[in-house]
Amino acid sequence: MVKRNIILKMVVVLASLNLLVIIVVGQPKPEEIPLYESKFSADILDDLKSNIVRASRAAELFSYIAEYDLAISTFPSMGGPLRDLFDTLSGEDRQYFEAFRPTLAKPIILERAISSSVVIFNEAHHKPIHRAYLRTLLQDLYLAGFRYLGLEALNVNVLMMIPVI
Repeated sequence: MVKRNIILKMVVVLASLNLLVIIVVGQPKPEEIPLYESKFSADILDDLKSNIVRASRAAELFSYIAEYDLAISTFPSMGGPLRDLFDTLSGEDRQYFEAFRPTLAKPIILERAISSSVVIFNEAHHKPIHRAYLRTLLQDLYLAGFRYLGLEALNVNVLMMIPVI
């Protein structure tokens, strides 16, 4: 049994190294990385009015140039505020949702993370505040024992800026 555990640990370490090698070797050179399209907000609005871009793409383009209010207001709503959806709920369901109150998410996320082996966050591409908020959790997640972080759409320049804890 001891020998099997040692072999299993070696396989995990080797698999981790292979994954690391794939990530590092698979990254393009900085000069090969395409830059995001950047336009002035007036140009994005013109493209939106002319149907050259959809609202979701316009919102994403606004987020690239730090026009966050425009990004949020441009992104298509998925049915409006929650209150607009209450007419389809039963009385019992309505009472359930109306009892909700805003609360700080960080303590709840960290409390639930402690009893989990994987924590997954979703974010909207046009709302960089989602990624900024996740950044505030990283140190506490590290202290809770999490050692691996998977991110979408990183490039070499960004990887070089990430501090090693």
